[in-house]
Amino acid sequence: MPPRNDLPVAAGDSASPDSFRRTPHGERLAPLAPCRSRTAPLAAARSFYDKGQYDEALACAAQASAVMPNEPQAHSEHAAALAALAMYDEARVAYARALALNPNEPDALLGAAHLYAVSLPSSRDRDELASIYAEKGLDPTRNCGRSSR
Repeated sequence: MPPRNDLPVAAGDSASPDSFRRTPHGERLAPLAPCRSRTAPLAAARSFYDKGQYDEALACAAQASAVMPNEPQAHSEHAAALAALAMYDEARVAYARALALNPNEPDALLGAAHLYAVSLPSSRDRDELASIYAEKGLDPTRNCGRSSR
């Protein structure tokens, strides 16, 4: 199967034309830079995201999800950074990974709800998914320990 041109590439991968990330409009982006923070990648991703530095947030979140593949918060943060950069297909996959690991992860539920309700074009199926994710993410009986986001 040929490599996909629209997926993020980890730092250190070859820079062949097929290894570049693509915008939703097909424009080439440089490969992801490594996370340049002295803090843990997940904490750094959150900090960069909160400051509106989405490229840096993506680099750190991608690293966090790679080194902690069983951590739903890492995948949720990765999805949030992807969505902020309008990489919606990749964000959907990252939210799906987070929710596969923990179906009650509040950040993933609310992030996916926002993605489906606001970022993606409206359709009956997407609107229904957004509603389900939002209801579940806001249900206080399901999320006793809300994450730090």
